[in-house]
Amino acid sequence: MFPKKLACIFLALLMPFVQASANDLIFKCDVKNHKQISLHTKSGDVIYSFGRIGEKPELELSRKKQQVETNFENLSGRCATNSIIIRNGNYSYRLTTSIDRIADIQEPSTSLTVMKNDKDLTTLQCIKGSEVGALIAIDD
Repeated sequence: MFPKKLACIFLALLMPFVQASANDLIFKCDVKNHKQISLHTKSGDVIYSFGRIGEKPELELSRKKQQVETNFENLSGRCATNSIIIRNGNYSYRLTTSIDRIADIQEPSTSLTVMKNDKDLTTLQCIKGSEVGALIAIDD
């Protein structure tokens, strides 16, 4: 009985630290090939990472919040979009969440577009159901 009680106390003491870490998350999702896109804050910086789930990221960029371009509540036809762009030299990484404003069920859809010299190279769609957080949370 004593070890169980000790374990409960230990877990209760850890909860504030777990919650503080979770609050740093802005957005993450899984894409094809078991890879993950993640956007979080750390010490006031915005961290973008991309790579295999559970492994060291293939790419990790740290930027001051002022260096991250945001475009929120962009309305165009049926869609409302929020986007974030993180630049790295000639390359840019644009995360865009779109919602069909007219649809009966409002399901957000997020994608990552990799650009070179502002020209699209490729787009990866987040797997439905894997999205956690929201791009607009960068302003929290």
